[in-house]
Amino acid sequence: MAKANIKFYPRLDKTSKKTGKTPIYLRGYNNGKKAECRLPIEMTKEEVSYWNEITQRCNLKETNINRFLNKYEKEFEDMKYSVGSKMDILSPNQILDQITGRSTRDNESILEYFNYIYTEVTLLDTDKTEGTKKNYFKALTHFNRFMEVEGKLGLQFLDVAPNFAESFWEYLITENQRFKKKKMSPVSARGYIKKMKTYFSYAIRKGKADRNPFDGLKMKCRSPRKEKLTAIQLKKIFTLSWTSNAKLERAIDLFRFCLLTGLSGGDALGLKPSDLQYYNEKDVFLVGTRKKTNQEYKQFLVSQALEIIKKYKLDVAVQSTRFLLPQISNQESNKWLKLIAIKVDVNFNLTTHSGRHGFRVMLNEAKILDHAVRKTMMGQSLNRDIDGVYNEVRENQLMEARNLYQTFLTNLFTKNEK
Repeated sequence: MAKANIKFYPRLDKTSKKTGKTPIYLRGYNNGKKAECRLPIEMTKEEVSYWNEITQRCNLKETNINRFLNKYEKEFEDMKYSVGSKMDILSPNQILDQITGRSTRDNESILEYFNYIYTEVTLLDTDKTEGTKKNYFKALTHFNRFMEVEGKLGLQFLDVAPNFAESFWEYLITENQRFKKKKMSPVSARGYIKKMKTYFSYAIRKGKADRNPFDGLKMKCRSPRKEKLTAIQLKKIFTLSWTSNAKLERAIDLFRFCLLTGLSGGDALGLKPSDLQYYNEKDVFLVGTRKKTNQEYKQFLVSQALEIIKKYKLDVAVQSTRFLLPQISNQESNKWLKLIAIKVDVNFNLTTHSGRHGFRVMLNEAKILDHAVRKTMMGQSLNRDIDGVYNEVRENQLMEARNLYQTFLTNLFTKNEK
């Protein structure tokens, strides 16, 4: 008989920030393979503190958790007895299906199926970043709420009306005072629509649905035009004195670094000495991976970016960390950027992402015309481009791009100086 086994454990990384409760997961093993699923049981912070990893039970007398876990374990033991020698041909997922009743999915609702797919497919997809998984969770949360408001919690795929997709779209972009729902921007709504369209496509591939209600949905929206920093504003950002306050100085240096490299605030703060390759004192190669997309970026740093790194190399607060730049929270950074915006006469919301956008604009103005080079410097995917197949960006191309960018910056900061 195969060495099949199961394990219960609290998934601490899935603890709800809102309720403080931690879900319990069930993991199944068989023939050297494993699978896991989330159980409909949650533990309080106190119950988690009493969790016994050896017995896989909670040592708190007042809890009902153990009763549920005992039920699942009994299902497993009964299954082993009834299946017998055929146990070795079952996959871990088939074992979990039997224990939890997941195999009975014929009459389940759309919500039940999508929640199952999120737990069993989306969360376990190693090709998706944590940010992408969170976006799927947000989309599914809005979808669950929509179905509740519409009184369609039990709706099945065969009963989806022709105007279903339009109804969800209208729900997202309109306010509903009765249910205390605020309207969202069409751009945000479009992102959630795409996630749910993906889930319906998955259901079609699995034979659960015969059509996708979101096919052909026309969403009248455009991404808002990004405000651009002017040459005068850029010059002020780099030439004005910001040393009156240490926290302000760190915030402006982070923003400057984003402008000079195109990195997001989070990626810039996460830089380590190991991300730099020193060819010589002037030619320093930066290689890293974006947290949001896991996409690699590569570029030679301009002198202004190197000066910022050099400035904090001897900073005690930075030396005590493993990072190149002083750490600052997103909330604090945005607070100081509001003051910075006022000082340089910027009339739109200034964030570290404005720095990334400013970098992209300056690459154009620096006459860096190679599409693949620009995307490599910014860490954007070339998979869908012909350049991604035939044009591998070489280091000499990135050095030439750095030289063009350096010349542009030098001319920009010295322009009109007397």
